[in-house]
Amino acid sequence: MPRKKQLRRARHRDPKPDMNGVPLKCCPCCGSGNVCADSEECMAMIWCEDCGISVHSPHHQAIHTWNRRHYEEDHA
Repeated sequence: MPRKKQLRRARHRDPKPDMNGVPLKCCPCCGSGNVCADSEECMAMIWCEDCGISVHSPHHQAIHTWNRRHYEEDHA
């Protein structure tokens, strides 16, 4: 039976958590800093333990999606 790949898990409760050196913002839904992240070779999952919202995508896309805030976009 093939061995299941072990996931690297990071639990973030500080105001400036990071994933692969890129800072993760607080939850985009509820604003909580109770953010967790799992990653394996090319995929990442970032989620909020308070409200349950999550992102599951390739590393760069997951981090970009999690950190994106509509109100911060420059429409000029």
